[in-house]
Amino acid sequence: MDPIPLTHIWQYTAVDATFFAEHIDAWLPRRIFDAHVHVNDPACRVEELTDERRRQHWVTELAEPMPADALARCDELVYPGREVAHLAFGWPGLDFDIEASNEYARSECLKRGWRSLALLRPQWPAERVAEELAKPGVIGLKPYYALISHDPDTRDRYIESSIFDFLPPCALEVADDRRAWVTLHVPKAGRLGHPDNIREIKEIRRRYPNVILVIAHFGRCYTAPHAAEAFGVVAAAEELGQL
Repeated sequence: MDPIPLTHIWQYTAVDATFFAEHIDAWLPRRIFDAHVHVNDPACRVEELTDERRRQHWVTELAEPMPADALARCDELVYPGREVAHLAFGWPGLDFDIEASNEYARSECLKRGWRSLALLRPQWPAERVAEELAKPGVIGLKPYYALISHDPDTRDRYIESSIFDFLPPCALEVADDRRAWVTLHVPKAGRLGHPDNIREIKEIRRRYPNVILVIAHFGRCYTAPHAAEAFGVVAAAEELGQL
């Protein structure tokens, strides 16, 4: 078969199809729910991504904002014979129109029977957060440290921030009242194992017990060393009933 373009630099090839048939098809369930995917209309971008900014982050080298129809087409191709649904949200950066991104994700998800999270501006008052969570199809919030304020030179200006700098208590109070889902991307170069992150996650669990808190990407532990450092700390806290 000729390679089939998927999105950005990715193509679906005969190697992919063969690997799926031999190693994945029999194991993969017929119904799949993907709880973390970004969808966005490229028209929501308000600032073009420079080559310098793209090189700062491996994700931006490998990905571009993906419209919902492209995602649905990829589902059909990559997961043949499966019923796939998503929990989707926009690209969490202020080089995008956040309100337009939220509305795009929400409306596209509603069309397809998916669900969405609202990107959270940390400056929103409680009333604005409640308004977003009241919209049909929105089940929670997606905070991110890059949404604190915009820096055209770097995406990581706020990487060492407190979780509460971009997921403030007023938003958590609303989320707790609504029993909302929150997908949290922990900050700091130390990732999940950083003591401030552990302390603040424990505080969220204690003060806002009704929030469905999802720690994205294993707490940004993309490599074995980071995972080894963090998971022991988390496991110990769980064992002591602290998480």
